[in-house]
Amino acid sequence: MEPARWQVLDTEPVDVSALLRDERATLLDLLGGLRDGEWASPTDCPGWSVRDVAAHLVHDDLRLLAHLRDGYAGVWFDGSAADLGPWLHDRNQRFVDGTADLSPRLLVDLLSWTAPRLDAVYGSRDPTALGDAVAWAVPDGPCPNWLGTGREYTERLAHQNQIRRACGRDELAGARWLGPALDIWRWCLPVALLGTRGSARLEVNDPDRTWTLRDGRFVEPRPSANPDAAASLHAAGLARLWTDAPGADLATTTGDPSLLEALRRARAIVV
Repeated sequence: MEPARWQVLDTEPVDVSALLRDERATLLDLLGGLRDGEWASPTDCPGWSVRDVAAHLVHDDLRLLAHLRDGYAGVWFDGSAADLGPWLHDRNQRFVDGTADLSPRLLVDLLSWTAPRLDAVYGSRDPTALGDAVAWAVPDGPCPNWLGTGREYTERLAHQNQIRRACGRDELAGARWLGPALDIWRWCLPVALLGTRGSARLEVNDPDRTWTLRDGRFVEPRPSANPDAAASLHAAGLARLWTDAPGADLATTTGDPSLLEALRRARAIVV
């Protein structure tokens, strides 16, 4: 059976170009309306306040501009897969700590400045050409550009929703925001189920999605066949689970415990 990487290469690209612009516009509107005290609100990103998450988004934008637009490698990770998470955490924390003297207003200004420049970069790339790896989707090689761009959309969405939860605002959810995100995040499933045997089905609602994997590979579901394991949950809950939000779990489960545990540990984020 074809490895997951080739399934990615044969998949129709998910276009998030318009969503990237719309997401950033909603983020800038949100941040621009925060009260002074809300910037210090703790988020469910461990140890980070709303201000810290905003600073991290600035870091992501600047790093991507340097790499994708300018071809600047900077500090590149060359260790083992097990060391990637701690390395990213340390790098991210150093940048956030280094922005302690920047005002919230300046962070908003920087996010306004980087957004159109990144949009231009994403718009100039062939979506099907091979680019950088996406560690949680295809750990063994480069991925098509559409998946890399999609990863950036899902990370922006996840971080904005962390800010919204911290400040008591409604999350970005529903088909408009989560539909394309789910179509990108789903590629964490073959990694989570790598080496398993049997069939597993995951059903999601609002927006509706159903994925079936056999022996760790996506397959077309057979309506008359019962999978060895099945789970379901709301899309917003799945978004929290796949981005490692505290307390997130599958809503209903049945079948093989080992396959269900594999579904539970799927993550579409490294740190």
